[in-house]
Amino acid sequence: RRKSGLADIKAHLAYREENKNEVANFHVTRTLGSYTQVLLDEDAGKIIVTTSDNWKDNNPDVIHISQIKDCQTRIQDYRNELKRKDGSGNEVSFDPPRYEYEYDFYVKIGVDSPWFENIGFAVNDQRVYMYGSQDYREMERQATEIKEVLLGIQP
Repeated sequence: RRKSGLADIKAHLAYREENKNEVANFHVTRTLGSYTQVLLDEDAGKIIVTTSDNWKDNNPDVIHISQIKDCQTRIQDYRNELKRKDGSGNEVSFDPPRYEYEYDFYVKIGVDSPWFENIGFAVNDQRVYMYGSQDYREMERQATEIKEVLLGIQP
């Protein structure tokens, strides 16, 4: 915001104040996700994305459904090569190399707003260590559900 002029700063402060009223009038009708939650006020056609149980005090951005341009999910995998000790005690690669994987699950909501273009967040609060495990399937399910619901309720 270093390049913002005084008018831009005043407009943003006015937006934050107006958003407080939006938050105060937000009535959760549905919750998606477990760590990062997408709260829906289906009657008003609005959403909030938050990780806070005390979200009303944090003034999260209230997004109208009509502002949602798109929603994408992504699974990020992290590969770590496993090593073994040779006869001299040095770490060496297995032949062929062996790897362990960890996974994070992301959602990115494209938003039509003068203040930001997207809201990106991790669905999980800690990495998932086994492909196809119950945790893996649950995080994948949550990410997919968020995407399908948000794209399905657009006007």
